[in-house]
Amino acid sequence: MEKAHKLAELIPGKYYLVAHVKAFNGDEFAVFPNKHEDKEFSPVGTHYHFDMRFERKKPLDTTQIILDEAVIGESYLRKRKFIGRMPGSIIPEVNKKAASGKSSSAVKYLAWREKMKGKKCPGGKCPHRGQQMIKKNGKWLCPMHHLEGDIKKNVII
Repeated sequence: MEKAHKLAELIPGKYYLVAHVKAFNGDEFAVFPNKHEDKEFSPVGTHYHFDMRFERKKPLDTTQIILDEAVIGESYLRKRKFIGRMPGSIIPEVNKKAASGKSSSAVKYLAWREKMKGKKCPGGKCPHRGQQMIKKNGKWLCPMHHLEGDIKKNVII
């Protein structure tokens, strides 16, 4: 069975191996397996990003990440059905927060994103964390930090 985080295109209704973590409350979450910190723009500690493209028994009522300190052990693979939805861009919300002057993290994120422009993303691999980017609307899209890339030139735009 194919590992979802290594593929640029997934087929709705098909099952894939998906990284998961278990929280202390016993709940299990599909995640991207790249546990990391984003010191460039976020005070949040080590975390995983939820992979919301897969079927889930209960809806998530949380942000896009789960802190490592809330997780029992390391990530593991489990079979999960791809339902084909990908969260929308976070950029409009970040722009709004940055413009309000109330979020230094949003300002830092936008500055970081600007620095990433022009970096190579060969084969759709994100230059930030190496995550396989997804083909969406004729562009590459990193599902973790929402960087976009030109599919033909393989660079972040």
